[in-house]
This record gives sequence, C-alpha cells and structure tokens, in this order.
Amino acid sequence: MRTFGVIPALARLAPPRLVNGISRLRYRLPWTAPLIGAAARSIASGEAVIRHGIGKGLRFDPHGQNPGYALGTADPLEQQFLADHLRAGDEFYDIGANVGFFAVLGARRVGSEGHVHAFEPFPGSAAAVRKNAALNGMSQITVIEAAVSDRSGRGSFVLMGGGSAEFRLESSALSAVDAAPGAKRIPVDVVAIDELVAAGQLPPPNLVMIDVEGSECEVLRGMAQTIRTHRPVMLCEVHWLVGEFRAVCKDLLEPAGYTVRRLDGKPIGDQPERYHAVLMPA
Repeated sequence: MRTFGVIPALARLAPPRLVNGISRLRYRLPWTAPLIGAAARSIASGEAVIRHGIGKGLRFDPHGQNPGYALGTADPLEQQFLADHLRAGDEFYDIGANVGFFAVLGARRVGSEGHVHAFEPFPGSAAAVRKNAALNGMSQITVIEAAVSDRSGRGSFVLMGGGSAEFRLESSALSAVDAAPGAKRIPVDVVAIDELVAAGQLPPPNLVMIDVEGSECEVLRGMAQTIRTHRPVMLCEVHWLVGEFRAVCKDLLEPAGYTVRRLDGKPIGDQPERYHAVLMPA
C-alpha cells in the first residue's frame, strides 16, 4: 500500500510527457492497467493544485473524472489553443463544460474583466464547475445548467453509461445508434445560443469551445446568426460525424468566411473519427 501511494505523488511531480506516456502504457502492457488505473483514481479524487499547463497553480477537483485535470496534463493542444486565442476581457463560451477544467483555465485567461459562460446540463457536473470556480475565487464564471442545441425548450439526455461523459442529447445524431433499449433518460433544459444573444441574456462570444458528444452540428446551427454577425473563434470536438459535419461546414461556416481544419494538423477524412476542428473566421 505504501508503494502504491508513492505512484500518485510521483505523477504529480513528473513531466507531462512522462505522465502521458505512463498513462498509455496500460494499452501496451495490459498487466499494468490495474496499477495505473488505481493511481489514476487516486489522483482524480479530491482537490489538488494543478502542476502543469496554463492552469498551473490553480486548485481543481476532478470529481473522479480525468486525472489529467488535477495534474494539468490533459489535452495539451486544447490548452495551447486557449493560450493562443483567449485574451483578458474576452467572453468565453464553454459548451459542454463537464466538471469545469477549461472553464477555470479560460477564467484565468480572461481575468476579472472578462467572463466565462459554462454550459453543462448534467446536475452533478454543473455543481462541480461551481465548486471549482469557488476554489479559485472566480466570480467571472457563470454556470448555465442547460444543454445547447438549435432551439430552446425541453429535451432529454440518454444515458450511455454511468457518468456525465456517457450521455447524449436524445436529438444527437449518435444517440439513436448507441442508446440501448430502455436506456435511462434525464429531462433537461435546452437553449440555443442565437436566442440568448439576441435577447441580450448573453454577450456575444470571442471564443467558443464545443464538446457535446455528437450534438455539435445542432449547436452550430443554433448559433448561426452569432457566427455570421460576431465571428467568434471556435474549437469544436467532432464525434464520429462525417456527412453532417461537412454539410454544416459547406452551408454555414464557409459562406460566413470560416476556414475549417483539424487542431492536430491531420486532414479531415471521410471516415468517422473523433477529433478537434478549428473553426476560424478569415
């Protein structure tokens, strides 16, 4: 037990590349998976001080989610994207905020003169965002406990598993394919960005991050006027969509003068993949 306790402590001190390499080791050497998994659960439970990345020094509680949130090693390309495109005083929309990792990173970047609007429909995750904001005294984070789609109203989430990362809005292109018969459904409020901005309930964004497990096309359609008028920089995680995402690019983004590329530099292919798309106004 004492030896096991040393592993999380060393992970907090190790360079990010080494930490990520050890995490991937479980797939190459399956016998290491139980030990690495136990260490990851230990790191992801409870409050910690972020050791690496643009959130270094912030306090964060992953609430059992990605241990890389506590270490600051999670999603380095996305972290760098925030560093490159988010400025003091900006308005940042984090759509699909989960437990608030990018919300608190964004709040540090925009400072007290900017604001972060964190959209998270799952009640437990929304509470986690609020806690992580409070841990860092970040009053510039507002949690909007709702899903985002192409129209406002009420909807339901279909649970694909046991956690907030495993459910999708029922209207998602992926839900009909992946939902098991009799899957649990949770009623949620649904909002459309255009309606909130047009009503003056939200200021227009400078930067938008979208991670909505297959509903990204609905989110983009629901902010079409905001895109055309205010031209935010956007980073959108694409979940296995091909034709539908290409249609949104052709019908909405390209006419608005946007270029679309992958964050990792690879070409956008014709096969279903999960990747981050950079949507950049000319």
